Amino acid sequence: VYTGEPAGLSALGLPVLRNGPRNFSESPALMPNLMLSYHDNFFYTFSVEPVSPERTRETFRFFFVGEEALDPALRAARDKVVERLSLINSEDIASVENVQAGRASPHAPRGRFSPELEATTHAFQRRVAIRLDQARRAQAAAA
Repeated sequence: VYTGEPAGLSALGLPVLRNGPRNFSESPALMPNLMLSYHDNFFYTFSVEPVSPERTRETFRFFFVGEEALDPALRAARDKVVERLSLINSEDIASVENVQAGRASPHAPRGRFSPELEATTHAFQRRVAIRLDQARRAQAAAA
């Protein structure tokens, strides 16, 4: 939870959620590759799709509060939200690429998750593995 001016975007004149908190944002990661981000005047999803071992596609989808947010007079404010968050995201790209380069090193440990950095990824993959095992066992029992 972030309280304060989330990236300077609350003062753009966009409609806000009525009776909701102001100058607030929260960005939970639902899965290793999906994040939601709630702000007082918009919401967005951020997904990461592996395309190949060397490429990843990032997709942002923005949702603004109320039909009035679609007013042509607020286009510059909507564009500013997209521009600001694109800039913030671009600041992380070099760090992520460096981590991936390090993971490709022959000296990087293989086959283990970092308990400090990859707990959510491990938990997600563990849930997938359990479900796959349950499905396999159910198929075997039905045969």
